[in-house]
Amino acid sequence: MHNYNVNLTRFVLADLLDNPGAERAILSLAGSGASSLLSLGGLIHRIIEDGRLAVDVDHVSRRRLQAAISLNRLIQSDKLSVHHLIDSPSACFDYLSASIGYSSRERFMALYLSARKHLLASETLFQGDIASAAVYPRVVVTRALVHHASSVIVAHNHPSGSIEPSRSDIDVTYRLRDALQTLDIELVDHVVVSGADCLSLREAGYL
Repeated sequence: MHNYNVNLTRFVLADLLDNPGAERAILSLAGSGASSLLSLGGLIHRIIEDGRLAVDVDHVSRRRLQAAISLNRLIQSDKLSVHHLIDSPSACFDYLSASIGYSSRERFMALYLSARKHLLASETLFQGDIASAAVYPRVVVTRALVHHASSVIVAHNHPSGSIEPSRSDIDVTYRLRDALQTLDIELVDHVVVSGADCLSLREAGYL
């Protein structure tokens, strides 16, 4: 298990699930070699979303885990409510992590900002492998115009657990930047998300 406190994790899971068998199964798998690259949050999301990880977690426990995840998303969404000021890439990291960080599929989001960098809206635009050119700049541009945005932050997740940008990620960034620039809309950043980790392509020198 990575960067979280094991004893606190056990306490929270026991209190949330009220099921020692499910608690032991999740903690055992979280510490196994097969899942050593997954954070506990990512592991729980995969158990709930696609069932590919075979653990002894009953229906009630899955529902309780899902409720906890949904509550966290609501909390992060409330922190980044409409009109919230986003004056740095890190200002939206928690929100992006809670929204798409643990998804087992790639999801591509856009956050639309006003001229003063206040959030106007956010939405998921694409799902699937963005390496297959499934990100269409015209869709991002069209939605930015709908929301009367002066600038845009885009983000997508890496289910693999790595936040290292691929060549495709970088190419998509430049395509989006160029498309938005034709209408004087700034691409503020492209954020790669994985679990609780985020990488700003602007801070990494790609923008």
